[in-house]
Amino acid sequence: MNETTRHMLKGLAACAIALCLPVFSAADDTASLRAEIERQKTQLDQEMVRLQERMDALQELERRVSALEAAQPAVTGSEEAGPQPAPGGTPAVPTMTAAAPATAATDEPAAAIGNLRDYDRPLTGQDLVDDDFPKSWPLFGSDYRMAFGGYVKLDYLQDFDGTGDRFQFVTASIPVEGSPAAGVAGYMNAFARETRFSFEVRKTTPGAPPQKYFVEMDFFQESAGAFNQFPRLRHAYFVYGNFLAGRTWGILTDTRAFPTLIDFAAGDALAGTRAAQLRWEQRMSGGLKWTAGLQMQEFPGIENAFDQPGRPSQLLPVLEGRIEREWGSSFLMLGGGLGQLRWDGGGDGPDATATQWAVALSGRLTLGPRGSVVLNSSYGHGSGNGVAAFVGRGASAVLTPSGTLDTMPAWSVAVGYGHRFTDSLSSNLHFAWAEVEPSEFRAPDSVKASTATHVNLLWSVTPKLTTGIEFMYGRRTNTDDQSGTARRLQLMTKYGF
Repeated sequence: MNETTRHMLKGLAACAIALCLPVFSAADDTASLRAEIERQKTQLDQEMVRLQERMDALQELERRVSALEAAQPAVTGSEEAGPQPAPGGTPAVPTMTAAAPATAATDEPAAAIGNLRDYDRPLTGQDLVDDDFPKSWPLFGSDYRMAFGGYVKLDYLQDFDGTGDRFQFVTASIPVEGSPAAGVAGYMNAFARETRFSFEVRKTTPGAPPQKYFVEMDFFQESAGAFNQFPRLRHAYFVYGNFLAGRTWGILTDTRAFPTLIDFAAGDALAGTRAAQLRWEQRMSGGLKWTAGLQMQEFPGIENAFDQPGRPSQLLPVLEGRIEREWGSSFLMLGGGLGQLRWDGGGDGPDATATQWAVALSGRLTLGPRGSVVLNSSYGHGSGNGVAAFVGRGASAVLTPSGTLDTMPAWSVAVGYGHRFTDSLSSNLHFAWAEVEPSEFRAPDSVKASTATHVNLLWSVTPKLTTGIEFMYGRRTNTDDQSGTARRLQLMTKYGF
């Protein structure tokens, strides 16, 4: 093979190699390109999911804004335009940690008259969906949101007549004339036991039942020492759709009708209390809503005047129901309850039962942008211990010498008016009356009737910081018509968070 031929063969081989290289290279590039396409497609799918979530969130916000605009009353020339901040901060009052922003048209009753306490108002169903949830943040990796709430409150009181309860103005603890306690002098006291904190979790995903989990504590736990302060469970419940289970305000209690008072007893004539319960709430058209459920009777109120063996023992839960109507920021509620009182003699004493029932009427009427009237009232037979003034005082029935339960009628009425002078200065006036028609077998020193009057002045230094002063006057009357009066002055400073 000559030199020219060898060079030609080398050239042809080089050309063949050059022609084959793009084929192998193209095969490698195709595999890489397909991998890149799949990666880009995955990223695009993820972006689409995130975009859909943001669109859903935006639609939910638009729906809430539309609902708020529909609920906002028209502003006339005589009314103040724009939001009216509540002097007491961000409470939900007189309910709860998950309150709506304080405006003149808010659902929270004390928005125009000052606010002291974050009363939790149990919400279910669409009410929970529509409610705002301030100070909350997402629980990452889920559809839940959570929030901490509460406040620190320091109270200073100056008692002038030796009232028995050193922390709240309980009319049943007022000394009556001629009793050993009547000689006790007045005193001062300072404490922070009303301080409370709460934890709340919500889930309001569109198309699914709304959910809520709520726990709240304070430090009003009764103890052997007056200054021993331990955490006390106020609320612990969950909501799933229209269903609620746990411990919270009873069905006959609506915190929107609570007066705005510095005194923790809140006038001592409120009907209802907190209790373990199961209940269902259903909203209807025209601003109507009904509620029904079963709850524990924590204070049966049976007086054992003749010291017979045995104890009160509940065998059946109390059945309660209510219907309410709302218009604007006002509401009216009518409810009733039916239950059984029972004394268990334990083998040595009598066994006895009796029927108890009660009706309650409460409400709030907003008077323009600066005033508000609240009402709490009740009447019942064998249900005296459902009134705050008589809790733990044996005011429902008396165990007679023959071993039967003699039930007693009980009444209560509490009315209040609040007025906001400026955005930071407000005042409240409240009067409460409660009475039990005593059984002929009742002990003569048992409480028969009580009245309490409160007047205060509140100053919101900032939206979170509130201070104020309150004067209260009360009267107690016993079954034997012996009576006593008491006066007290209380100052407080509260910081909400």
